[in-house]
Amino acid sequence: MRVSRGLAAFAVACSLLLTGCEQRLTEDNYESIGDGMTIDEVFSILGDGEKQAAAGVGIDSSGLMSRSQQDSRAEYLWKEDGRTVTIMFRDGKVIYKTKSGF
Repeated sequence: MRVSRGLAAFAVACSLLLTGCEQRLTEDNYESIGDGMTIDEVFSILGDGEKQAAAGVGIDSSGLMSRSQQDSRAEYLWKEDGRTVTIMFRDGKVIYKTKSGF
């Protein structure tokens, strides 16, 4: 009797853990991300991404180096089970996405 109760408790604990491990980097989720979506909309689909460090400078219309163009951009990375998604945002909205390992 004790063994079966222990196994039942173990099975319940495992099922609860597995429901929290929902796979987010799927083909369907990737395809649902479109240009113009906000960071919050993307995070609601893929979960929190890892912000990548910005590097370099841009060239403004006068031909001078400027950080203003770079500052309005942000790149986020998601990794899961050998899959990777990278999304570039400008002014908080999707402008580019790429995937690998799918």
